[in-house]
Amino acid sequence: MRWYQHLFWRIFGAVWLVSTLGILISLTLFISVTDTPDRTESQKQKATIIAEQLISDYQYGVQRKEKRRRLPLWIYETRTNKLIYSSARRSQPRDALETEIIAADGTSYRVFFPPERNEELFERMWGFLLSFQVLWVIAVSFGSSLLVTWLVVRPINDLKGFVRRLHMQGNLSTRAEGKLVNRSDELGQLAREFNQMVDYVEQTLDSQRHLLQDVSHELRAPLARLQAAAGLAEQKWGEDDRTLQRINKECVKLDGLISEILTLARARDAEASAPIVDVAPLCKELVQDARISGPQHQFDLSLNVRDGSTIRSEPLSRVISNLLNNAINHTPEGSLIKVSVATDNNRLSIQVVDNGPGLPESILDSIGQPFRRGTHSGGYGLGLSIVVRATERVGGEVQFENLDPAGLKVDIKMPLAS
Repeated sequence: MRWYQHLFWRIFGAVWLVSTLGILISLTLFISVTDTPDRTESQKQKATIIAEQLISDYQYGVQRKEKRRRLPLWIYETRTNKLIYSSARRSQPRDALETEIIAADGTSYRVFFPPERNEELFERMWGFLLSFQVLWVIAVSFGSSLLVTWLVVRPINDLKGFVRRLHMQGNLSTRAEGKLVNRSDELGQLAREFNQMVDYVEQTLDSQRHLLQDVSHELRAPLARLQAAAGLAEQKWGEDDRTLQRINKECVKLDGLISEILTLARARDAEASAPIVDVAPLCKELVQDARISGPQHQFDLSLNVRDGSTIRSEPLSRVISNLLNNAINHTPEGSLIKVSVATDNNRLSIQVVDNGPGLPESILDSIGQPFRRGTHSGGYGLGLSIVVRATERVGGEVQFENLDPAGLKVDIKMPLAS
């Protein structure tokens, strides 16, 4: 997120600009309105002084060269309406102002002069904007805007920190507390509503986990009885009976499904109590276990791990084991499975690449949902769900990408142990 996209700078900029522009526009309009008579009178006095000198020169026959910065004037003798002086640089404007001057000999003259133009007004306004009073107004507006923004954004940042801790630690028992919850305004109400939402989510997830555990335990008993009955039937009809072979095969599948459901239900408790271990030896051990369970496959492990890098054995063990089992079950025999593990800036990067059929593009973004599986999958749709949930629970991220012409690449990033 760029700096100008932060809520703090947006609120501050809006409040400061609106307040500053409002104050400056109000003061400018006030000064321009109240200062108009004074500026007109000042222009008249200036024209009178210059006109008296020009009339005196005219009466005594003195001709002087026009000064470049002299105020343009047009002087007429009142009785004869004779033009005795005019500015050589411009013609008399229609909106010229008029004043009357009586010379020393009693002759009356009419003097016309232009009103103060916008250019002069702009210079006066610019000087006003650079004055101490205006700069002080801008400074006060800056300070007040900063204070208002801080009062609004600070509790929001506190709530954001609480949400981040909740997500990173995966501990749903965490609650917003302190001054934020005790506030009597809308932000305090938002924090209390958020705590209630977390309560509901925690209760829902606990109920779901307990339900999965209870159902899995309850399924163990009839499964054990079914396996015992199949064993007795084998003694009676022999191991070559096709029906008994099918029963035993389905019992094995059912036992595997129950084991994965229990793994999914107990994942959080297992991760919280898991020991912290070195990354490199654990990865080597997990790949060696995969070689034993999938002897028909080839494995290539690439380690670029900084010495002393540590992580909890869970979820790393669960993530790599499920990815390798998924690759073994859905790739041709003899194919190569590549595993790359690297560390960078206190984060662990894991990449697993196979040459299987991959995943349908329509479920790449939702593969983390339980029982979501591809069209060519013969599993239960829990392996990759366990990978996604275990990674996200510690603040990591998972990306799935189909390769061309075949294969699946899984990129995982998760934080190392502090």
